[in-house]
Amino acid sequence: MHSLEPPRSKKRIHLIAAVKAVKSIKPFRTTLRYDEAITYNKSNEEKEKYTEAYHKEVSQLIKMNAWETDKYYDRNSMGSKNMISSVLIFNRKRDGTHKARFVARGEIQHPDRYDPGMQSNTVDHYALMTSLSDISSACLYADIKEELYIRPLPHLGMNNKLLGLKKALYGLKQSGATWYETIKSYLIKQCGMDEVRGWSGVCSKIVK
Repeated sequence: MHSLEPPRSKKRIHLIAAVKAVKSIKPFRTTLRYDEAITYNKSNEEKEKYTEAYHKEVSQLIKMNAWETDKYYDRNSMGSKNMISSVLIFNRKRDGTHKARFVARGEIQHPDRYDPGMQSNTVDHYALMTSLSDISSACLYADIKEELYIRPLPHLGMNNKLLGLKKALYGLKQSGATWYETIKSYLIKQCGMDEVRGWSGVCSKIVK
């Protein structure tokens, strides 16, 4: 008895096999959580390097006065609009350097706590101005105007406390724009540069 199903061409068979192969591939993550990088890391060498990167990141944040270090706030007494969740991300760069980054979860940031117009108008300029120079922890040089409180990481055992945020921590919706305004003000007021007319975000200075 002949099958009523039409015969499949070789091209169709190969296409189906290719689709199945792609679906079977598990997504590859380039970043690790705290528990993956340190707590349950089976490689002592990797664990040591990630721990060193973690302490370096925390030291830099404290040095840059990213938050108020002399006061903690009760989580239950703060409105949800002012609270920002945080996450610690670990990864290994292409040159083999182990990196830790404490970031704010801007994707769930309340829209009343940043200026959407300012963000969209200046992010491109921020990228343009910093593309020629690598400034370490650039956003931490910028002060934020909004009243924001960030949640410490769970492993610190401060689940009911909040930190008063002072700097434009990476991950905030307004970080790029706030840094742009900071570096622009510095270049104009401190370095005597002028913003190029018709090319917002680019400053120049004629040296005789």
